[in-house]
Amino acid sequence: MAESPESGPAAAAHKEYERLAMVRGRAMKGKGAWYWAYLEPVLVSDPDTGQPKAVKLRCSLCTAVFSASNPSRTASEHFKRRACPNFTGHHAQKRSPPSSSSSPAYQIPLATAEPLALPPPYVVTAGGREDLGALAMLEDSVKRLRSPQASPSPALTRTQSESAAALLADWVFQSGGAVPFAALRHPKFRAFLRQVGLPALLPRDLIGPRLDARYREARQESESRIRDALFFQLASAGWRRGGLVGLSVNLPTGATVFHGAVFAQSKPPAKYVEEVLMEAAAAAGGGAAERCAGVIADCFDGGELRELESRHRWMVNLPCLLESFRALLKDVARDVPVIRGAAAGAAKLARFFNADPQRHQPLRAAPLAAMLEDVASSARALRLGLARAEDPEAAQLAGLAGDEGFWGGVAAALALVRAVEAMVREAAAERPLVGECLPLWDAMRAKLKDWCAEFHVDNAAVEEILESRFRKSYHPAWSAAFILDPLYLAKDAAGKYLPQFRRLSPDQDKDVDRLVTRLVPPQEAPTALMELMTWRAEGLDPLYAQAVQVKQRDSATGKMKVANPQSRRLVWETCLSELSTLGKVAARLIFMHATSVGYTADGSLLRWVAAQGRSRAAMDVAQKLVYVAAQAKLERRDFSGEEDVGEDDDEHLFADDDDDLLAEVFADAPSA
Repeated sequence: MAESPESGPAAAAHKEYERLAMVRGRAMKGKGAWYWAYLEPVLVSDPDTGQPKAVKLRCSLCTAVFSASNPSRTASEHFKRRACPNFTGHHAQKRSPPSSSSSPAYQIPLATAEPLALPPPYVVTAGGREDLGALAMLEDSVKRLRSPQASPSPALTRTQSESAAALLADWVFQSGGAVPFAALRHPKFRAFLRQVGLPALLPRDLIGPRLDARYREARQESESRIRDALFFQLASAGWRRGGLVGLSVNLPTGATVFHGAVFAQSKPPAKYVEEVLMEAAAAAGGGAAERCAGVIADCFDGGELRELESRHRWMVNLPCLLESFRALLKDVARDVPVIRGAAAGAAKLARFFNADPQRHQPLRAAPLAAMLEDVASSARALRLGLARAEDPEAAQLAGLAGDEGFWGGVAAALALVRAVEAMVREAAAERPLVGECLPLWDAMRAKLKDWCAEFHVDNAAVEEILESRFRKSYHPAWSAAFILDPLYLAKDAAGKYLPQFRRLSPDQDKDVDRLVTRLVPPQEAPTALMELMTWRAEGLDPLYAQAVQVKQRDSATGKMKVANPQSRRLVWETCLSELSTLGKVAARLIFMHATSVGYTADGSLLRWVAAQGRSRAAMDVAQKLVYVAAQAKLERRDFSGEEDVGEDDDEHLFADDDDDLLAEVFADAPSA
């Protein structure tokens, strides 16, 4: 006999459902737990009989279904522990449930989740389930008409309020100044906080104990990872502009962690830079200076840092590859007549039209690339403007604007800038290792050769300029790392994978010997040279060499990249034990970065420090803010600092102007 709805499991299910519906209804009126706004009781029917067989709780945010035996525990595990993919902290502050019309039905095998049932008397609408959301909106509108005054802000528990404030503070801290403190005082923002039930949050609420705690946490994490590494490379970026100079530590694992920052004027003396770098290296190494395998900075060609190597034979101190490329672009712009002429002519046009904006939309006068872009894109308008002008200078410039040779020079200059900047931008994003320096310079040679052919420029003259800059920037570590890096082994006719000594010049070949012997204790130098000869003759086992060189397509960029970059170092530490002395050199050398790309502070942070009158307290706060923001950025592996890869940030390529703001802010600032 079929079981009646009034008895047995069906009746029990209905009774349990009505109980949970009553509890949820009370919660909706503010007399129960907050999580009932997101947990809906549903009747689950037996697919064979169609009779209700159980009651479940369904999450209205993600439609997951749970047992109804312990709603409190379900809420704790599903919401507070972030198991719900659609739950965020602000959901817990709401007191009204989301519209049920937006929640799709949840289906499970052998059972069907029925729409939210209504207690007797049942309400039947023409649209069925789809009408429930509209019905709720109608009732809400009626309530508002009856009580037109604004509803009070939802009351949060102390725990909820503190959690929300902590999330907001993290957002401000990790922005690195992009979110100015003044924004916290904005009336609209404060009104928003009131609307969601949060108290006003002022700058003083952030830069006290809350910032101190986040700073300690970030610093402990950074220092712990540095302690675990056998050696590291110290990188510093920001010297060329002054202001905030970031100091970071590159680890053998490929990770980069923040170490600290100093405030410095632009182009400080080399002696000062050396002192800062060595103090930072000693602090990061915990007193063991030998752990610092070398430093890289963006302020010198490299010659100044070589003096450090003479005092610390185990160190490899490199110039930043990006700065070398930027300096090369300066050299070509200064010494190649077609570029120099285009720049001078464009500057004349910019001065003429900018002196009277009514003649034409003002042209950007600096940096050079931006000015060339404006001039090139405004060629027709410039000609018309000059034709209508009546002063003598306009007549002279009209001749320039009518010269096709001038416009050809502008096109050539723009093409050159774009080609070099593209390489700089890519290198800043990819952060190449030191072994990639020689191949990248070869790529630059090829680009300049193609440019010369396209614009009929004397290739010999440009090649001479390039070689001059290469010699100024070159470091023997470029050659040694290229030879010792298994990524660049080449297969010979016999099937061996051997280092490509043939790609080195005779002097570079000797540099490899000299650098290897310098980086080992004097008594181990003969052994290191013998092992280098073995490496030259035998190379690496073909299977391991092929494994190191395996590439895969990067899902973000679509480019082919090395599948396991760390294997380049690991094969020396694990598979080449017979070359133990040379392996120590290789492991320390080939992991080093060729660029000093790192953290760059947002200008709003610097302006905030300036507004504080350069006080020590402001400097202390700035240091902590920088540390928290930098470590968060490096954890995300976000190296896209606007200073390094911004399309319009090429002022440093052709101009040496100091930033007045930074000079004013940090003129008397103590170093950290």
